[in-house]
Amino acid sequence: MSKQEKKCDVALSTLYFGLNYGSILTAFGLYKAVESYGMKPALLSKPNKLWTDHYANPESIANLFINKFCNVLTCDDDNMADLNELADQFLVGSDVIWSYNVVGKDTDDLYFLPYVRPEKKKIAYAPCFGGSFQPKDGTLNQYVKLMRRFSGIAVKEDKEAEILRNSFGIEPAMVIDPVFLCDKQCYVDCAEQAAAKHVESDDTFIFSSIENCDSRKRAFLLRGNEILVKNHCSELRNFIDINRYPESKALLDLDVAYHNRVEDYLYYLMHSEFVITDNYYTMCMALIFEKPFVVLVNEDFPEIYRFESILKPLGLEERLVVLQEDLKKKEYLFRMPIRWNLVNEKLQELKSASEEWLKAQLGVKTEEASAETPAEAEVSAEAAAPVEAAPAEAPKEE
Repeated sequence: MSKQEKKCDVALSTLYFGLNYGSILTAFGLYKAVESYGMKPALLSKPNKLWTDHYANPESIANLFINKFCNVLTCDDDNMADLNELADQFLVGSDVIWSYNVVGKDTDDLYFLPYVRPEKKKIAYAPCFGGSFQPKDGTLNQYVKLMRRFSGIAVKEDKEAEILRNSFGIEPAMVIDPVFLCDKQCYVDCAEQAAAKHVESDDTFIFSSIENCDSRKRAFLLRGNEILVKNHCSELRNFIDINRYPESKALLDLDVAYHNRVEDYLYYLMHSEFVITDNYYTMCMALIFEKPFVVLVNEDFPEIYRFESILKPLGLEERLVVLQEDLKKKEYLFRMPIRWNLVNEKLQELKSASEEWLKAQLGVKTEEASAETPAEAEVSAEAAAPVEAAPAEAPKEE
């Protein structure tokens, strides 16, 4: 493939190849959002040194989906600088892409884009550190310098913002997850291509996605199923952790969906009457498809803040079920409808603000920008200036 054929407006560094519906769909959502702005995006392929070759298998659930619906640019770890000739801007996000334990220990600073030339714009949209950032000794200032080269950094959770302030001296913008930026019709179009569509006789389902099952989750799932079936809902369709399939299936100890590609996952979600999950992105998709749901967590789960970051602004905190509480008192959630008009109004506010920030960073002209006076345009340009333009004292390493 020639350089001209591979040229793109925006190169996206993501974890789309992770065998996880969330990793796939958040990358897909960001890609489709950028594409909807009239730009030509491309997803960068899996770095060779990240994880194992298993994740680069073209027949994996992740790669089958992404290669079907997105443009992918194959990269060489040893020649990443060549991407400067193929892309005009570089965008990192979302998911735990800045987690040292999950990604950084294999890739060092690769996802902080050290290979991108200074004149190229670098943007980070909703990257996550996984709750903390602990690189190997003696390297923190290296990351600080790379961070300050970004034109803009936005995160979706307060805890991630605290890490940027405390470890890097950077004040980020706050945005919503990329799955919400993607037009809902894109997900519907993908779901219409599901194999499950041709084998299912029921029109609706009770959808469950339980990745880390235990006895409490299983009991509440079955109790919810019992209540919902009495209310004339159809039977369960269970999805599990596809990256730990045998272990996850054994823990759930229930039949799981035979067709489990991303299109099938979206199809069952789209046609469900209720969603029961312990997964952040399944919760997000339930919100997008306007499905009543409950999220099951244990009280010591370290990432509860991720669920709260979206549920609290929407007034849906009660949908988060802590399994150590009196679960009998939570059964009303299976009968209680959600006032989607209020939820969607707030979601649209969050989406609009996030899109405004991303478009400004990418240099996408909007109707508001077109109507700006010269003075207002100057202020907007300052708002999109590189992070290093507002210097802060580099934190000392401990």
